[in-house]
Amino acid sequence: MFGINAWEAAVIALIALLVVGPDKLPAVAKQGATWVRTLALYVRDARDAVVEQVDLEELRDLDPRQYDPRRIVREALTEPRRPTPAAPQRDDAPAPFDDDAT
Repeated sequence: MFGINAWEAAVIALIALLVVGPDKLPAVAKQGATWVRTLALYVRDARDAVVEQVDLEELRDLDPRQYDPRRIVREALTEPRRPTPAAPQRDDAPAPFDDDAT
């Protein structure tokens, strides 16, 4: 659960027995178990609140691979060109002038 194997748990129990003493060890173990249960309850409630508030389907749509610049450029280069329609010009109208270009 916490990445502790049996030998490490035995060493922790032996140290706890030496530090706390054999008479108080059951009470300390019971209190520790209560703390672990309470912590697990808080973590579960927090996870449930996050899952409730966040739409997971919306997050799945936000795949970061879709923003890969190489893919965007490749798609832009391979998509067919669409001709842009030219604006109709009258014979007597002056030539278009772009103020921003000068």
